[in-house]
Amino acid sequence: TIPDVFSFAKGVFVESPPVGPTGSFQCKLRIYPGGGGPSTDLFNRVLSTFVFIVPPKHLKDAWSCPDVSCSMWVQGGNRTASRSLTFSFSEKSNGGGWAGFLHSPLQDFVGSNGELR
Repeated sequence: TIPDVFSFAKGVFVESPPVGPTGSFQCKLRIYPGGGGPSTDLFNRVLSTFVFIVPPKHLKDAWSCPDVSCSMWVQGGNRTASRSLTFSFSEKSNGGGWAGFLHSPLQDFVGSNGELR
């Protein structure tokens, strides 16, 4: 849950802690509630979401995770949006996702208390 979602400026993100087995590959979620690109209209912001792979410390220089499938979803009010992707992660490209996750305006997914889930 992201509280007061409209208070985030463009380019400011919320990031989860890495999750997964200790000593192995882990992942973390990064969400830009105000979007990562230019937008002047507060109510037509673009929600951006990305997943990142964190390799184990002993594999910092050369690693790959080919054909990783992941799904993300946003719930708000009576609406749900979801996306799935298959992406090959590596030391050269450790993240994948959507700069424009929602096809609907962000306010359609924000609760009356300003939270986004």
